[in-house]
Parts: sequence; C-alpha cells; structure tokens
Amino acid sequence: MNKTEATTIINKTFSSSFDEDSFNLFVSNLFKEYEPVEKRPFIKNAFTAYVSEYKIIGHYKDSEEKEIDILKVHLNHVLSIERARTAQRNFVADYLKTNGKNAALVAFVSPKYDDWRLSLVRLEHSLEVVDEKLKTKEEITPAKRWSFLVGKNEGSHTAQSRFTDLLVHNERPTLTELELAFDIEKVTKEFFDKYTELYFKLKEHLDEILKKDEKIKSDFESKEISTVDFAKKTLGQIVFLYFLQKKGWFGVAADKEWGEGPKKFIRLLFGRRGLYGKNFFNDVLEPLFYEALAQDRGKESIYPRLNNCRMPFLNGGLFEPMNGYQWETTDVIIPDELFSNTHKTKEGDIGDGILDVFDRYNFTVNENEPLEKEVAVDPEMLGKVFENLLDIKDRKSKGAFYTPREIVHYMCQQSLINYLETETNGEVLKEDIETFINKGDFIIENDKIALEREKNRKAKGAKYEDKTYALLLPESIRAQADTFDKLLKEVKVADPAVGSGAFPLGMINEIVRARKVLNIYNSSEISDYDLKLHTISNSIHGVDIDPGAVEIAKLRLWLALVVEEKEPHPLPNLEHKIMQGNSLISEYEGIKLFDENIIEKRDSDEVMQNTLGLGKSGSELKMEDLQNKIELYVNESQRSKKQKLKQDIDNLKWELIEVTLEEQKKVDKLVEIKKFRRKNIRPFFIWRLEFSDVFKKKGGFDVVIGNPPYGFRDVLTKKEKEYFRKVEKIEFQSGDSAELFCKKSFDTLLKDNGILSFIIPKKCTYGDSWGGWRTNYFKKYDLHFVLDSGKAFDRVLLEQTAFGLAKKIQNAEVQLSFLDSKKDKIHHFSKSTKDSIFKENNTLQIYLEYFPRSIFEKIQRKSEPNLFVSGDLGLGIGIDFFSDEETPNKLLKGIDIDRWNIRGHRYLKNREKLNWKKAQGFLRPKVICQRLVAHIENPSPHIRINACFDSEGIIITNTITAFKLNEMIEEKFWLAYLNSSLVNWYTYNFIYGRAIRGMDFYSFYIEQIPIPNISHDHQSRFVELVNQILDITKDNNYDSKNVTAQQKFLEKQIDEMVMDLYELTQEEKEIVHKT
Repeated sequence: MNKTEATTIINKTFSSSFDEDSFNLFVSNLFKEYEPVEKRPFIKNAFTAYVSEYKIIGHYKDSEEKEIDILKVHLNHVLSIERARTAQRNFVADYLKTNGKNAALVAFVSPKYDDWRLSLVRLEHSLEVVDEKLKTKEEITPAKRWSFLVGKNEGSHTAQSRFTDLLVHNERPTLTELELAFDIEKVTKEFFDKYTELYFKLKEHLDEILKKDEKIKSDFESKEISTVDFAKKTLGQIVFLYFLQKKGWFGVAADKEWGEGPKKFIRLLFGRRGLYGKNFFNDVLEPLFYEALAQDRGKESIYPRLNNCRMPFLNGGLFEPMNGYQWETTDVIIPDELFSNTHKTKEGDIGDGILDVFDRYNFTVNENEPLEKEVAVDPEMLGKVFENLLDIKDRKSKGAFYTPREIVHYMCQQSLINYLETETNGEVLKEDIETFINKGDFIIENDKIALEREKNRKAKGAKYEDKTYALLLPESIRAQADTFDKLLKEVKVADPAVGSGAFPLGMINEIVRARKVLNIYNSSEISDYDLKLHTISNSIHGVDIDPGAVEIAKLRLWLALVVEEKEPHPLPNLEHKIMQGNSLISEYEGIKLFDENIIEKRDSDEVMQNTLGLGKSGSELKMEDLQNKIELYVNESQRSKKQKLKQDIDNLKWELIEVTLEEQKKVDKLVEIKKFRRKNIRPFFIWRLEFSDVFKKKGGFDVVIGNPPYGFRDVLTKKEKEYFRKVEKIEFQSGDSAELFCKKSFDTLLKDNGILSFIIPKKCTYGDSWGGWRTNYFKKYDLHFVLDSGKAFDRVLLEQTAFGLAKKIQNAEVQLSFLDSKKDKIHHFSKSTKDSIFKENNTLQIYLEYFPRSIFEKIQRKSEPNLFVSGDLGLGIGIDFFSDEETPNKLLKGIDIDRWNIRGHRYLKNREKLNWKKAQGFLRPKVICQRLVAHIENPSPHIRINACFDSEGIIITNTITAFKLNEMIEEKFWLAYLNSSLVNWYTYNFIYGRAIRGMDFYSFYIEQIPIPNISHDHQSRFVELVNQILDITKDNNYDSKNVTAQQKFLEKQIDEMVMDLYELTQEEKEIVHKT
C-alpha cells in the first residue's frame, strides 16, 4: 500500500461519524493478518449502565506472542464518549482479564454523537519485592488506556501521522509499535515546537509594528507591556477558545441552547472576517476577547456584533486587556496570513498560520491521568507547553521542565492521606484512608452500583443477600462521611513556586474525586462543577515570581473548571489566589513590611479582648475588611463592582504596609516600594498579609506542595544568599535554593501537623552538603514518604527525590518507592522505620530496604570499623599549566586514566607557579581514580569506578582522586577491591542511592566504603591477580574497550574473591551481578 492510499483510508475512517465498514477496512490494513470474527457477547451487570452492546471484530497475535482483540463498543445513549471514561476503561479491562488477552483496540461509539473514540487498552503487570528476598510476583494492575478522539468535529492530523507508516509497511505491527502510535509525549513535543514557532512569529511581527508605529509603542511603554507578554497572552487566549469551542458555546443561534454552537467556530469566524472588518486580529479577535467574552449581557448573552448570536460571558481576567491598554483606540494590525495561509510545511501540510496549526490537533478539556491518556492537546499538555515557554528567550532556547503527572498524582494523594490521618487523630486506620484516596474512581463506580442493587433488592422484598458487588469504601470512612467531607472542604493548600499550576490542579482533582466518593454516602447533590469551584475558591493558593507563570496557572484552573460546566458561568477571579511575588522574601531590604501580630490572635484572644471592652484596633478592623472583600471578589462578575473591590483590596493591603513602616519609622522606604506597586511587581511576598485568612484560622497551610526552583548560580544572587544567612539567620549549607525553599516553607508556611511535599535534587538524601537538612528535618520530623524520581525531567541533568514531611515529632513508617520512568509507573517496595534507612553517617539510603537485608548485614559484620581510606583531590590548576611538549614533570587529568591503566598524559609548564607543597604529596606510587564516577545504563543500571595504579608518582589534577591508605591495606589490594563488582554495587546502591549524575568521589563518599578485616597474606592473593592484569595493560596495543578473555577471567576471580570475603551465598552473588 502506498502513502496516498493509506491517507485516504485513515481520513475516511477518522474524519466522519463511525462507519463499521470503514473501520474494518482500516483494521485489516493495519494488522495485515488477523482472524475476523463477529460475536456479540453478554454484558455483565456491572457495565449495563454504560454499555448497550459490544462486538468482537477480530483476534490478532503479534510476532512477540501478544494477543490483541479488536472491539466495537456501543455506549448507552445517555453517555457521550467524553463521559464515564473510567467505566469504559474498566469494561475493556474486565474483558481482557476474562479472556486472557494482552490488549484491545477499541472503537467506542455513542449513538447521539458524530465523534467517537479509538482506544488502545492494555493490562499492566507489576513486579513487587516479596518478603525479604529479591523475588518477584506478577500482579495484574488497573488497565491503561490511550485514546484518539476522532469523527466529524475532530482533526485527523495526529491519527494520520501515527498510523500512515503502520499501514504502508508490510510488516505486521507489534503491540509495542501500536503503543508508539498512541504516544502522548510525541504529540506534546510536536505541539510545543509548533506553538513555540507561532509565538516567535507573532512576537517578531509585534516588534516590527512597534518599530513602525510610535503611537502603539508609546501605549505599550506607558502600560509596561512587552511584546513577549503580549504574544504569550494572545496565543493563550486563542488556545483557550479552541478548548471552549469544543463545548459548542460560541456562535450559538439566538433560539438555540448552549452546546449547539459550531465546534469549529474560530475557523468559521476567520472565513467570514470580511463581514466584520479589515483585519482579523484588530477588528474581529480583539472585540471578541474584550467585548463578547468580557461583558455580561444577561441570560441570553446576545452579541449584536456577530449577527446577534449568543456568546458566553467568561469573566475571570483572561479576557481583560493587558495592563488596561486601550485596545479600542490602538490599532494593532497583525497580518491575517499569520493566522491562516496556504504555505506548504516541511511535513507536507498546507498552512502554517496559528489557526492552521491549531486546526490539525484535537483539543480536549479532560486532564490526562496516569491510567487515562488522550492523544490530544489537553490542559495538562498546555501546561507543559506554557511552562517550557517561560524559559524560552530566543529561538535557540530549549525550554524549562515539567513535573511528570505520575509524580504529581502520587505526591498529591500522599499529602491528602497524611492530612486526613492527622486531622482524624489516628482514629481511622491509615490503610482505610489510603483505599479511600487511592481508589476513588473504582469506588465511585462500584459502590454506586452496589447501593443501587441493594436498594432494588430491598424494594422487591428479596431475602437473599447480593454478594456480587461488595462495597469498596471502608466502613470506617462511610461511618464518618460527613467528617471527612468537612475536612476536604476546609483543607488549605499552597504551592510557593506554582509554575504552570501542575500541583494545584493535582490537588483539586484529588479533593474533588474524594468528595465525589463521599457524596454517594452523605446524599449530597452538589455537582462536579460546584465541587471544583469551591475547591479552587477556598483551598488553593499559589505564588510565583514570574508573572507569566501566574497567568498560565490561572488559565489551567479555569480550564479545569470549564470541563465540568454544562452551561457557561462567569469564571472566578483568581488574582488573590494565584499571585505574583518572591515566595522566599517577606521583607524589603531587611525591613518588616507587615505586623504579623494582627493575625496572631485566635478567637479566644478576641473574646477576652471584647470581655475587657478593649475593642479592635484600626489595623485589626482593616484586616477583617480585607478578608471579607477578598472573599467577595473571587466570585464577583459585575465589572464595576469587581473593579471597586479590586481597588479597595489593594488600598487596604497598602495601608497595612504603610502602618507597619510608620511604626518602624521607615516611611522613606514607601517611595521605593510604590515603584513596585505601579509596575504590579512584588520582589517580596507577604504570606501572612496576602493569605491572612489561612494564618488567622489555621496558623498556616495544611499542605505545602510543589517543585521549587533549584540550583546554585542562576536562582539566588550572592546578595540574596547573604541576606538569608545574615539577616534571616537561615543556614543552607548546600547553597541550593531548593534547600532554602524547603526550610522556609516548612518553618513559616506550614501549620503544626501540616505536610510539606516537594520534589528536589536527589542529593538531599546522600550529599554531604545536605547533611544539615537531613539532621534537622528528615530525622527530626515525621517522614511520610520518599520517592526516588530518578531523572524525572528531560532537560535537567540531575535526578530528583520527592518526599512528604509532616510537621510533627513522630517516628511513623516511611513509604519507600521509585519511579520506573520507562513504564510511567511508581513501584512501592517497602514501608520502613527511619532507623532502617538512615546510615550512621547521616545519609538516607532507601535501597537498604529494597535488597535482601542479609547482604548489607554480612558486609557490615565482616567489615573492620577501624580501617579507613580517605581521598585526596588533585591540584586545581588551569590550562596555563598544561603542555604538549615534554618537560621534567608529567600531569594527569581524569580523561587520561581508565580502569587498571593510564592511557596517556600531558606535561607541566610554568612549574614555578605551582603549589609544590601540595603537589609534593602526589610524587609517589599510588592508587588513583577518576573523580567523577561513571554511570552506565546497560545491561542494567550500574556505576563504574575507574581506578588504576600510578607507579611513577605523577602529579594529578582535581579531576582525579588519590588515596591515602591505612598501613593495614596494601595498595594493589585496594585497587582490586575498588574495581570489584561488589564495591561498585554497594557504592551505587548504598552510598549514592542509585544516582546517575554528579557523583563526586571524594573523602565523604570514599570513607563510607566498608573495608574487610583481611590479613596481608590474604591480600597477597589479590595482589598477584592485579599484577597479572597490569602486565596485560602495559602492552602498547592494549585497548580498554576490547578487554581480552584472560583479563575478564582475572577480573571475575577478583569479583568472586571479594564476595567470598563477606560470605555471600550464590543467590546473593547473583543479585549483585544482576542489579
């Protein structure tokens, strides 16, 4: 089959309503050889509410013996394909389990809708550690589903690009190849690249406009609008419309209902742009943004400018002119061809304008979850795009990074579990709370059916008990459904580095899901929309120093709310929930800006104050007024009232700051701070003022969660570090801004018993510079969970660790887990005490609980605590000391050495400038190794310590470590020991905690290597083997990349002898070799 034929089949199948003949033709060309069948099996009672009938179209077995069935599933007429996603997935999962299949390709069809869903559903299998032995058991986990939404109202561009090659090739596809066709990350990368290109085109056009038009330039400058921010906001507004037009809310005829508008409204509007003006952006889009969507025109929402159609009033701030610029009188003429044209792209598509690109993608307002992934642009993908765009400075920029959804999902769930367990004072088993939070979707579906069947059974007077559907929600939760609902309703969450809003969104989803579970039992009729609105308005708080990030986060929250709306409602105002500011600084140049005593008083203090007839101070009354006005502002949609409230809130905050400065006699600083106020920029953030209601009622947040910025040079200036250390008296030895975020968030934002959940550099668990954090926080307080996230971010070199730390002194169990990045799955391998994972040197080593404890204990038992080895880093000298010409002294860099041999060298020049006092210590025969330890992925992740013997006594640079040995340890024994598989395995797992980058090999780490109690005679056997290896490596033709069989044999002997020193069993040796 050629490409044209394949494209025709795909377009016919996916660009129209479901047609079984077209689908069968697609299937036969996709799988080449499959067994067609036509069966309509019985539907289990559990799924009759969702599925009216289903048909088995065929069976397929790939070359790897994976069995895939092809199904067509008809959904009940009351359901659209957008709803009951979990039920659809579970229906297919049950089919796969019952029939012993690996996966299914499924067409989900709803009779009332022109769109349908093509899904790949696959059962996952997990490997778990059983008992204390490294054995595994295979367990089927909930199925995962990947889907394309296709049909009359959807673009088939992505599906076409994914399936064309599979149809064209003659080979039968494997299940793995099918999964690649549904790969959401590929869509994310592609969409980001396209979106970034559109952003640059738009920004560059705006730059040209400002160069040519002094009036626009003057307006932009007076309002402090940059072309960067204008371009980002404009694209954000357009992409928001693309999401909402799928709901059929735009261009609704005056006599029609919401939802009946055209699903491709923006494209139709562009086609008719000549009716409304000369320029699409200036005459059509801007009035659409700032009139049609920003003005309340009553219930019918008739908009005369567009043929008296209905257009929703959205409120919320997204459709307000940036910084109040005069859009009505400022003509920003962006060429129409920037929105749509006939240019041919390198992929062969026609049109590279904004609408051309967006039209090719499916947009869905459903957020992807770990088990449910839509191959479309969803709000979470948009979050990734926006967060990447925050760091884009020019066309060469790579973008930022984004926390993977699996990690967000897990951290949010764990934080909520800890909150509920704490607030119920341990009266409910933690296991019950975990079931409640972790299995919400399954509980909702199962328990609804179970309760309905029980109700019908009783109504019919049946005497038998129906045991088909047992209730999944634990009795302890059911009995206190109202208590748990109240706790979820009142939880307060903060993200001090909100970025694109991933963590607030994650918390919203978890809170709403949990409350939906409880609604089954407390007979609450509250809608999903109202649940989300309440959570966003009352529970979620976020701060970011980047104003662009704040706007993105708000957009994400609005999209999350829109997904639940049947009819449009005004969006909430989030300016006082998601805010711009520097989370770390609440003062200005060391001067306190707010008197925190105003909110320190609790209700009992106020009662006493009133009893004594003292009344409230002026500042206290202002604070009460401020809190009331913020509460009113969130849901105020009338423009004049909203503007008045906004001004009042701003004035009240300013007055409270002014009073505080006057009390300190620092009125001169008011002038400086007023400059920031005019620019709407805060180089500080006064948490207790901005979120005073939280601190007044609770003393802090229940949950502080997020992915704080980390780094040494780019995040904090030298002046800022000095400020924190000298003025705020905060010691953060690592110098990493992440440690500062951890300490400030834990100490100043969390209430007592609250939980801090951050994802930060992995060095926090094993690095020497993070020792203070481990001692004063991890060891002191209740460490709830530790998740080794590995290399979670594509563009970040270092690995990360996520943790949950509760602000209470308690030694509870710690949940230990790691992220399997290849399978997008988190593996939980142990619940352990802190004592079992903290080593004597104060490092936190979770993998002590992953491997059989016997290995570690044998090594400890057979080690000699009084034997030690330290490292000595070479000279820190630059290239002005290096020479290619021969001089009396040789020099070695890390690149010059390998395991067992020195590959080459260079020479020393400018010897008179050298620090000979330090250099003298290296002029001796010695064991040396590369300072940076290499990490190797294949055949399984491991490290490689590259040590060799320097018999000449060469001067080394600081990319090499030399060893100072105890007199009981022979040089060449130490060389054999360092290069052995057991020492490398131990160092990788129990010293570096399976880190893969940034592993310095200096004294702090070297001194953690256990050394066996071994006699000189016994050491001599190792020395003999080392000498034989060194004889091999002396050969001029020696190639370290092609080691001889003889050398491998000798190395294997050393490996076995080292493990025999610790009396490891054969099974234990196999673990070392394989892991």
